[in-house]
Amino acid sequence: MMERRSPLFGKRVLVTRAFMPTKSENELSQRLGDSGAIVHEKPLLSIGPPSSFEDLDRALNQIDTFDWIVFASPRAVSSTLERLNFLSLPFKKTKIAAVGKSTANFLKDQGIDVDFYPSTFSAQGLVDEFPSQNLVGTRIFWPRTLAGETTIHDGLSTRGAHVIMAESYSSGIVSQNENLALELDRLMQSELDIVTFTSSQTVRNFVSVLELQKMDQKLSVRYPHVIVAVIGPKTAQTAFDIYGRADVVAGEYTIEGLVSSLKRHFEHG
Repeated sequence: MMERRSPLFGKRVLVTRAFMPTKSENELSQRLGDSGAIVHEKPLLSIGPPSSFEDLDRALNQIDTFDWIVFASPRAVSSTLERLNFLSLPFKKTKIAAVGKSTANFLKDQGIDVDFYPSTFSAQGLVDEFPSQNLVGTRIFWPRTLAGETTIHDGLSTRGAHVIMAESYSSGIVSQNENLALELDRLMQSELDIVTFTSSQTVRNFVSVLELQKMDQKLSVRYPHVIVAVIGPKTAQTAFDIYGRADVVAGEYTIEGLVSSLKRHFEHG
């Protein structure tokens, strides 16, 4: 049901994340639309299979030897389950940790119980709040995209865990071309009120595409009227560094938190 009295009603918003096949992964566009926003989707992440299944298959074939499996996104869950099904391997129950609520909910939708997710929905939050401080001898499997940061591996390894990482899916920049750069520039110049970024990678990809226009200004100067909304402090820092600003930073590092923060911005703006 569309919220006609929402502060976002009629606002024109660009969603830059990759198109995903699951409802939970397209939650941002759905929530914005339900809030009355006019959503423009320009996927700037390319999602695909891993460069090699060797590491993933090795880990999945010994999945019962792990004490924990850590999932950082619904995409990591779906790609791992798809590969287990391809290999005709059962999902053997072990303790499950999820970085955030959306990933935890997606796991539950698949019939998988979640043993832990942190109150701060970030990789660092998971490391800081992990149930046991002494992880010496603990085996942890982390299926992931290699494009992301290694905060989980580094943080848990420092506490003694043996963390096995395996690429379960790949994420990168969409094919860059002049037409996409021109289209993004046109949207940003005259047809948008807000641009959203859900990861540092989407910021970097966005800037990389627009740089095909050979602009000599920071994007914040070229598009001063477009509100930049991001999830989390790391994405905000990337936006500050290469875009020039981050106007709205979600207080809670979730899609729901981002939409709520945007509403508060326009209520008090």
